[in-house]
Amino acid sequence: MRTKLIGAFLVAGMSTGVVLAVGLPASGLGRIGPGERRCFTVSGSPGDAALVNLTPVDAAGNGNGQLVSSDVIDPPTASNVNYTSGSVDPNVAIAPIGADGQVCYVNSQHTSTHLIADHLGTISAAAFQRATPGGAPHRALDTRTSGPVEPGERRCFTVSGSPGDAAFVNLTPVSAAGNGNGQLVSSDVIDPPTASNVNYTSGSVDPNVAIAPIGADGQVCYVNSQHTSTHLIADHLGTISAAAFQLATQTGAPARAGDTRGGSPLGPYARQCYVVAGAHGGGAIVNLTPVEAGGGGNGVLVSSSLLAPPAASNVNFRPGFVDPNIAVAPLGSDRAVCYVNSRHSAVHVIADHLGTVVGSSFQPASIGGAPARLIDTRGEVPPPAPTTTTVAPRPIGGGTCHSSYPSVCIPPPPPDLDCGDITARNFAVVGADPHRFDGDNDGIGCET
Repeated sequence: MRTKLIGAFLVAGMSTGVVLAVGLPASGLGRIGPGERRCFTVSGSPGDAALVNLTPVDAAGNGNGQLVSSDVIDPPTASNVNYTSGSVDPNVAIAPIGADGQVCYVNSQHTSTHLIADHLGTISAAAFQRATPGGAPHRALDTRTSGPVEPGERRCFTVSGSPGDAAFVNLTPVSAAGNGNGQLVSSDVIDPPTASNVNYTSGSVDPNVAIAPIGADGQVCYVNSQHTSTHLIADHLGTISAAAFQLATQTGAPARAGDTRGGSPLGPYARQCYVVAGAHGGGAIVNLTPVEAGGGGNGVLVSSSLLAPPAASNVNFRPGFVDPNIAVAPLGSDRAVCYVNSRHSAVHVIADHLGTVVGSSFQPASIGGAPARLIDTRGEVPPPAPTTTTVAPRPIGGGTCHSSYPSVCIPPPPPDLDCGDITARNFAVVGADPHRFDGDNDGIGCET
């Protein structure tokens, strides 16, 4: 048998005449310890801004972490994710790509955790202004030293950038007096629409990224719901230039693209698409809020052009919890993006469009526009995403990769293949599964 490495695939030429292209995982590095720094390569050039979905899981206790450029040696006081023992609360982080092509997750000193990191796409350096000269987040507001945000109150703060540019801000409500929600808007918006960026309860610490145009006074504003008071921590992550960002609405406020609560929930494997502002190829940024879940599960936002989503997720849900998260996906030829539910359970989904990065300033994480899983410390770590265009391997005879196996390239039969015929393990299986790799019908092929 001959083997050849092409990009992130191992192409195996076998005596049967069949060419297989399968993922080539490297050995996992295990849990991320207190204060540890774990770096990984993303697609894009040094100075570009990578959007990465971070999901801490199986934490040994309470802690937090942040994403920074690999060029940042001494990260500031800021955070992108907060976690507790048993929590699964993803959040999107943004960091400039370092000179070595990497970004780094820096864990807090509190405890260890496993981490899943999915690359969503990259914004060009020309369109992105850093929050600080070194590219680290900037803590713009922390009301724990000045008093909580009261019901219905509006709290504004200054961020770097020019009026009309779009600021990315990580919002973390803490020490809330009860249940509520809030949103980030331009200081020019007087009457915010029905939308939300964060939801909170008494005792919760659930951050989420929000985007809002900078007002004429150089500020953006957090608007609290009428329910109760909460403290708020706001970390500015960076700013997109007005020329590279299309607003969701004329005022810059979010646009509610979908809300299934008026009808039936989305069942397992269900797909719901939303037409939003922007042109084909632009990176649509959508705040997803799963609610009233029938059980545990997850979901991912993809381009409407992508029929077989990979093994990745933007939101995780379970009964009784409301954990929003933003997602980024390229607009399909019909100017739509689609939420795809996992196989686990039914759930209602609220989708708020925050805006779209124009196509010329947005590089998808993968050739097909799907998220790319960069690291999963629970097991094996996939190889870095290639920074140059690669040609997806194809079976001999001009065939195609079967859509039942979206994360690896496996041809349709004949011949009928078994797990012993390929090296890929623990890959996503959807639909027909002609090779019957998923014998227990749990959505995972050739499990180890």
